[in-house]
Amino acid sequence: MTIVPNLFFIVVGAGMLWQILIAPPGRLPQPGDPGPWVLPTALAVLMIVLGCVELWRGMRRKEVQLSESTLEAIKSERREKDAAGVETLAPPKWPARIVFVVALLAYVMLFTRLGFTLSTFAFLLVAVTALAGPTLRGIGLGVVIGAVASLCIGWLLAGVVGVPLPGVLLLP
Repeated sequence: MTIVPNLFFIVVGAGMLWQILIAPPGRLPQPGDPGPWVLPTALAVLMIVLGCVELWRGMRRKEVQLSESTLEAIKSERREKDAAGVETLAPPKWPARIVFVVALLAYVMLFTRLGFTLSTFAFLLVAVTALAGPTLRGIGLGVVIGAVASLCIGWLLAGVVGVPLPGVLLLP
């Protein structure tokens, strides 16, 4: 069962909704003006509803017995993938997941201090290296992905769209 992710969605949605409801009166829009609270409110309600629906479905779901023909179809598909040379990647191990979460938290905390480009580059370098493996190839992949993504996304958001981000290094 997937109780924990569904409860997480419900709790985060409820927290978002609570923050919107306790907003100071000056931050709420005037009548007729939807204001900036519409999207977060819709997302919070959607998270709560979908979390509750999936939690209910998960609790009602019973152990499913696969038929013999379904098992044979799954084995046949695996044989076809093996014959075609398709490699299925294993999910990342727990240490890599923990490093990824810590890097994400550090990214959020350092975003305003380091700026968009440097903090995004550092986050992507650590995250890709953790997920690809702490090898020379993984570090190189992290450097390339981090540099290209942080510069291109920064250029797109700040230069093209006009989003005011701190510390964006724009490409010429």
